[in-house]
Amino acid sequence: MRADKGRKASYPVLRAKITLDDGRVVKARALNEVAIKRIEKTMVADVIIDKVKLERFRGDGISVSTPTGSTAYNKSLGGAILHPTMEAMQLTEISSLNNRVYRTLGSSVIVPKKDKIEIIPKRQGVYTVSIDNKTMHYKNVSKIEYCIDNKKISFVATPFHTSFWERVRDAFIGEVDS
Repeated sequence: MRADKGRKASYPVLRAKITLDDGRVVKARALNEVAIKRIEKTMVADVIIDKVKLERFRGDGISVSTPTGSTAYNKSLGGAILHPTMEAMQLTEISSLNNRVYRTLGSSVIVPKKDKIEIIPKRQGVYTVSIDNKTMHYKNVSKIEYCIDNKKISFVATPFHTSFWERVRDAFIGEVDS
């Protein structure tokens, strides 16, 4: 075993802490993303990054993804593709409401590992929280905190391991003309 020259690929994991108005706390980890949505009405929430209020969001919801998750739901929302070894998270708005009265950034934000993201809903009601496609419903969410976990997930990288950029090309573009 000591002679084994096998390599491993390690990727960041997203940590989320969901605090409910009744004081309960739900903790979770995600390889891809954690999204919060309000199905029945417009979601109104303050978005705080590194203790700075970035915006008051209005729309269907917010997704926070890892670099691994950047090619999943995040990409379908118009977010950027991040190399999976980057230690960052990406905040992407879900159907934000932008007009003369309400303004949001309207763009994905890449947040470094050292910073934390807080989403503070401003309206009571039922929220849907999806953690890597496992969906739960919570009444009266007071806050969700996101950060990159100190632990990573590791996979064996075989000699036949396809590069990340080849996988992106093959998944989204296909054959490239010579």
